Amino acid sequence: MRHSISALCVCLSVVSASPYSSAQATIPLYSFETGLEGWLPQGGADSDYISHAQFLGNATDGSNSMQVVTGPGFGRDVQVDLPGSGALYDAFNQVAGDPSIYSLDFDVTFDANSWTNFGSGGNFMQLGVFANSDDGFQEVFGAGNATPGVTNGTVNVTVPMSQLPIAQASTFYNFGISTNSDIFGTGNFSYYVDNIRFSEIPTFVEKTLFSWETPDDLGTPGVNEQLEGWADGFTDQPHQHTRSIGTLGATDGSSSLTVVSPSSGFTWGSQFELNSDPTEGDPANQARINELISDINGAEKLAFDVTFPEDQMNLASPSFLSLFVNISDESGNFFQSPPKQAGDPLANAENTITIEIGMNEFTAGGMTLADTGLAAGNYFRFALATNADDAVDFFIDNFRILSFESTGLAGDFDGSGTVDGADFLLWQTDNGVGSLADWQTNYGMNGPSSGATSSAVPEPSSLLLLSLGMVLLRRRNR
Repeated sequence: MRHSISALCVCLSVVSASPYSSAQATIPLYSFETGLEGWLPQGGADSDYISHAQFLGNATDGSNSMQVVTGPGFGRDVQVDLPGSGALYDAFNQVAGDPSIYSLDFDVTFDANSWTNFGSGGNFMQLGVFANSDDGFQEVFGAGNATPGVTNGTVNVTVPMSQLPIAQASTFYNFGISTNSDIFGTGNFSYYVDNIRFSEIPTFVEKTLFSWETPDDLGTPGVNEQLEGWADGFTDQPHQHTRSIGTLGATDGSSSLTVVSPSSGFTWGSQFELNSDPTEGDPANQARINELISDINGAEKLAFDVTFPEDQMNLASPSFLSLFVNISDESGNFFQSPPKQAGDPLANAENTITIEIGMNEFTAGGMTLADTGLAAGNYFRFALATNADDAVDFFIDNFRILSFESTGLAGDFDGSGTVDGADFLLWQTDNGVGSLADWQTNYGMNGPSSGATSSAVPEPSSLLLLSLGMVLLRRRNR
């Protein structure tokens, strides 16, 4: 079957621009134009730091970056300490007042020399961020990803500050950068950091895809409609998840999905799959497939809430849970997210964490979902993978997409602030998103979120008009 995948890369490189495509207000922190600007080795026993220095080149803001050389495995490399006053302290204090509206962003560049001494083997290198304040130590793993020996370019690291909370009016602030890799031996590698900043998170509109509130139909004893189509994952996996409906961990309504991974290790253990092919699926699925493709192509992020129970089942003692999401379409593209860390299931018992994945983080080969989009067709799939060091159970709820708030500009179907070719492609996928006449009238117009004012409207390109004509001709011939 064209959709089966037997071998998958667990950790992928993410080389892209910021996950938010609209203009954002930013608070600049460090650009390394005047030196290292207070950055020091982390110095702990868990650090495999080797050196760091100001570097002329590999900059994304100005001319200089900070070069960090580090060893294999996990380690906290560099950090900066802020005393209780000054402009940078004030910036952190401002963000601490409402962390939900800010993200911490910085750019990490890898060049031809980054992997010269990295040793042998290695499938992944992850970038993490840690912070400390009067509220205690916080850390986010897997905020950026690269492939040893392969990645050559800039990785944007974005961490919502809601996942890295810091105390307001703290007596100090501290934050730094960590790395983790499976590189073998005693080699090392280098990376270049620049343009560290806080960014205001744009206003999003949420659409819930799954909240597991559907009642079970007693007239279909072989099907539990409460699961809303979620079933076992890929058949070639080492083990499958078990799924059930409960009330614990519900964040949208009164029900949530309980997921149990009965063994340690990595597995694509759950999936939601729709096929409308008459020989393989149900033609009645096509409307839902079209809707989901349109939703994903118009969204900026996918998000869901994860809660750990008070007691793990089967006396299991997992110390971490990594989550992966796959989105696939008719073309066979396997768009996979990097690992998203839900934390320590025991230490975080009864706590809820929101997992957010930018559409630019889903990659398939050299493509990103944000740039390529899903292809129209008769197939759609979500899949969920887990990786843990023991059996683990958790609750998921409010599986949703987040899109930019509409500009109110007719024809701007994806809410980007501009009526352009992307809106036409979205309309091709699902003409229920709006009126084609509005798109034709307003093509080239800019709405409020783009930060630009309306000017003379350019004519659609000849190629786009030709495509439009062909689409309309096909529709008339049906």
